[in-house]
Amino acid sequence: MDLELIIEPGRDRMMPQKPRIKPIEEITVIEKTEEKVKPVKNKDLIPLEANSTVVLKNIMFERATPNVLPASFTSLLKLAETIKRRSDVVIQVEGHTDNVGDSQALLDLSLARANSIRDFLIENGVSHKQVRTKGFGATRPITKNRNEKERSQNRRVEIRVLKQ
Repeated sequence: MDLELIIEPGRDRMMPQKPRIKPIEEITVIEKTEEKVKPVKNKDLIPLEANSTVVLKNIMFERATPNVLPASFTSLLKLAETIKRRSDVVIQVEGHTDNVGDSQALLDLSLARANSIRDFLIENGVSHKQVRTKGFGATRPITKNRNEKERSQNRRVEIRVLKQ
């Protein structure tokens, strides 16, 4: 049984909780040159090729904050290791959100989340010269936002390879 720790002033308790988010065990690589999607197992280093975008599907944040959850650290460490081994690579971390909320707040949140990923990478040995950030808010959905499943697909972090 999974437990959720609820900390509120004067009301700390543990309650049974079903997992809300399950990390996906694959990273999808979208190669812009061929428009193909190739699944890559997490056990491998993350392939970074010129003009490609890596969608990190198992990056999770605290709700409505830029705080990266520890469940994301393994994938981010693999990304950091990949970038450190490739001094020729420059990436752009791109944050995306669903469309629920104020559009400016969503834009700000997506940039703050991209900045959190950048900070994590730099703290783990990646040169600040290799990482740029951009937030898109809800402006670039990959699916419609009609239900929670679709909204969860639009809440994502993408790694765009700018230079190789």
